[in-house]
Amino acid sequence: MRNIFFSLLILNFAYLAYVVYSPVTPASVAAIPAVQPMPSGVGTLVLTTEIANGLERARQLNQVVNNPIYGEASDNVQCPALGPLTDLFAGQNLVETLKAQAFDVVLRAVDRPSGENDYRVLIPPAKTLQDAFRKLRVLKSSEIDSYVITQGPDALGISLGLFSARTAAELAQAAFVDEGYETLIREIPQIDREYWVFAPRSTGELVVDSGLWASIMADFPAIQQKMQVCTENNFIDV
Repeated sequence: MRNIFFSLLILNFAYLAYVVYSPVTPASVAAIPAVQPMPSGVGTLVLTTEIANGLERARQLNQVVNNPIYGEASDNVQCPALGPLTDLFAGQNLVETLKAQAFDVVLRAVDRPSGENDYRVLIPPAKTLQDAFRKLRVLKSSEIDSYVITQGPDALGISLGLFSARTAAELAQAAFVDEGYETLIREIPQIDREYWVFAPRSTGELVVDSGLWASIMADFPAIQQKMQVCTENNFIDV
């Protein structure tokens, strides 16, 4: 009996050692469920769509910023609009909300003179672009902060600084004259910029149901609907 007991005990220990120390076989690996890969192209398709949407939104906002309406122009017509919005992205969100409800609207920047001026000190415009950049290189070599003006009546001139007070501009001008530079002071009107959501002039007014209007008012408590100065190209591709 004692021999049988010890024989069984030895067999149990031998089996336990086999289970613990036996190597993993290909068959046992095959029994582990494999992780199924995502179908090829699905993730890339979603990412590409998101990138495309982001680029299109950026393009639209760039168009809004770079194509403002000048609100004080007396010869311009008026169109129904919602605003004012001080935040460009909030304005675009409102446009998307209204377009989802089938409204034909666009976001536009509206600039109005503030009644105050900045003062730019500049070297008068050069005859050619090459001459302007030749002068700029000389200024840069003297570590004078400057850049070539590319738009407006002073295009090809070189800006030497923008000042909020005329007296500061005059002091800067005197210092440049002492160094041998011919300079001018140009008044630059300051503008206040708002963003308005416009409907076509033919619309007459934006008829928004009470539920949607309550939702808009909750997001923009100061919003109003009014006839606002617009232009013939009010509906540029934005």
